[in-house]
Order: sequence, then structure tokens, then C-alpha cells
Amino acid sequence: MLIETNGSLDIAAIPLRSRLSWDINVPGSGSTSLYPDNIETHQETGSPAAGSTEIKFVLSNLEDYIWAKEMVLHNALHTFAPVLFSPVRNLLPAKDLADAILRDRLPVRLQLQLHTIIWPEKSRGV
Repeated sequence: MLIETNGSLDIAAIPLRSRLSWDINVPGSGSTSLYPDNIETHQETGSPAAGSTEIKFVLSNLEDYIWAKEMVLHNALHTFAPVLFSPVRNLLPAKDLADAILRDRLPVRLQLQLHTIIWPEKSRGV
């Protein structure tokens, strides 16, 4: 079972065998409603299947990058799940994000939102 979440609700009840795709909202999204215990819950319980969780941040600007970087390093998110940083198309150039990740030697992956590249004229529903 794959469960997608923004982390605003308690994840403690999610079955351990579930795959978790976790989009953590950044300030540029207009919402940073992260349930306070979710990071600790996931660090403690994890998941028995390797690679069963990924954590994603969609970034609108370099301020979002700094916020997400601090979240990753402060909570050592990269030690229990792959962490993906995606730039919002037309707001944060992918090159700028890649340069920041490389400069800071941040243990995250750059992920381009392919749906925005393949169907640039569509803003939703892809």
C-alpha cells in the first residue's frame, strides 16, 4: 500500500508495511502544517521494507530551500529516507536549486517535476 501525505495528520496509525510518500510543505506553499510528532514517529518506527519511504520538498524560492535544508539537517531526514528537492517551474530555476544543493553538499536528490515539463500548459490535473 502506498500512502501519500503532507504530514499534517498523525502518521502513527499507518501500517508499518506501507510505503510512505511524504510531501513536507514549505513556507512558500502557504502551509507548513506538520504534525509535531511525525518525524520522531517515523524515525522510531520506520518501515521494514528498504526504500519504502521518500520525503519530498517542492521549493518556490531560495528561502524555501534554506527552510527545507534546515529541516533535513536538524532532523537528519536523509538518514532514514531518500529526500527529494523539486523546484516549482517558473519560480525557482532548476539550475539555481542544483547549484545550492551542490554548494552545500546537501544529502538530497534533485527531482524535476516531469509533468510540468511534458505538459507545461497544464497547471493542475496532470
